[in-house]
Parts: sequence; C-alpha cells; structure tokens
Amino acid sequence: MRVVLYCLALLLPALVHAQQTQTYTGGAHNVTVGAHAALTLDLIRNGDGTYGLAITFDHVNLFGDVVATGGPPLTDDGYIACAEGHECITFEGTIALDSRSGFDDGTTTSFAMSLDLDGHSNTAMGVYHIGPLPGFTFEQYGTITLATPVS
Repeated sequence: MRVVLYCLALLLPALVHAQQTQTYTGGAHNVTVGAHAALTLDLIRNGDGTYGLAITFDHVNLFGDVVATGGPPLTDDGYIACAEGHECITFEGTIALDSRSGFDDGTTTSFAMSLDLDGHSNTAMGVYHIGPLPGFTFEQYGTITLATPVS
C-alpha cells in the first residue's frame, strides 16, 4: 500500500500538469496587405494555466511560422476577461520568415494575438498584430478564423 501511495505521490504532479495539444485548421486574413491564406494552428495547454502556440501559414499567400506563449487576459483587478462559455487567451511571441517570403532566412519580428475559443460551437476567432519587418515602417494586422479542432 505504501509503495502505491508513494508512486501516486510521484506521478500526481505530472498528471496535474500534463500538456495537451489541439490542432486547428482555418484561415487568416491580413487586412494590412489584403491577403488571405490557409493555416494550421497548434494550441498547447501546458496544464498550469499557461499556453503555447504554433502557427504555420500556407507559404503561398501569407508567410511565416509563429511561436508564442500566453495566458488568459486579466482585468486590472485580476479577473479573467472573457465571455461565459468561451476560453480567451492572449499570446506574445515571434514570427519567423525565410527566403520564400523574400526575406533573409531567420528574419523575425514580434507577433501578438488574442484568441477566443467558443465552447458552444467549438470554433475560434482571433486578431493578430505583426511588428515591422526589415525595410518596412508599418505594422500588420489581421484576423484568424478556426474550424473545429482536427485533433
């Protein structure tokens, strides 16, 4: 009995903080440059209230690979700012570009996104912001629409 309890005590923290990944497919609309593209988005729930994000655009109409971390948006007094039945997450990270996009391999800039996962329809929408790229002074803004998760 003691051995079982000892094993449970060792395994429980890992089970409580188990990482879970959901993959979504959908589309992005970069309103700054007027382009649409397909995308794949991996949402990683770290099990501790934090999130990871990986987005790959189609590399035909929109380019880049995003890596970001995030958490729920909080009001000034510490409450989660999200509609009932929704899961809201804000992310900050980087978008990496390569020669397919006309930039040098390894070019990066900032990426931020707010994502609203609708627990009723199991779909999601988001808005994103891309920082200035080398040779450009403007920033880019866009929207993301995601279908039901594929995994």
